Amino acid sequence: MSLKRILIAVDDSPFAHRAAKIAIDLAEAVKAEIAFVHVFDAATTPAGAWGLPADRISAMSELEGKRLLKKFRDSVPEKLAGRSRVHDFLESGSAASTIVAVAKKWRADLIVMGSHGRGKVKGILMGSVSQDVLRQAPCPILVAPPKA
Repeated sequence: MSLKRILIAVDDSPFAHRAAKIAIDLAEAVKAEIAFVHVFDAATTPAGAWGLPADRISAMSELEGKRLLKKFRDSVPEKLAGRSRVHDFLESGSAASTIVAVAKKWRADLIVMGSHGRGKVKGILMGSVSQDVLRQAPCPILVAPPKA
């Protein structure tokens, strides 16, 4: 199997930053194209809790997502960014299903994402995006553990 397209799922956690570093190093080694995907779900944010209308929360989430993607894009070494295009996907929806949809649409050869390492019980209670992506993904997944 050749890796030509690596999709990196990102959020603002240290786990995502670690996974992105691993994915960028891998992309450099195999000369792969990369894309970052960030998914926000304004529907899960209680509008009343902040006293803001839902459309305002959605706009704020999108703006924050753009800032986050720029931060990850800026972390890409120049030789990788110059050799191939670096793509950004900013999507709204359920994280796992949206990451899978982007991987299918972009025809990713590998998805890289971080894991919070909550364990079985907390994962069941709180949900696990990485577990859901593992079950649905159209390609292999590299899940970076929370600790080196």
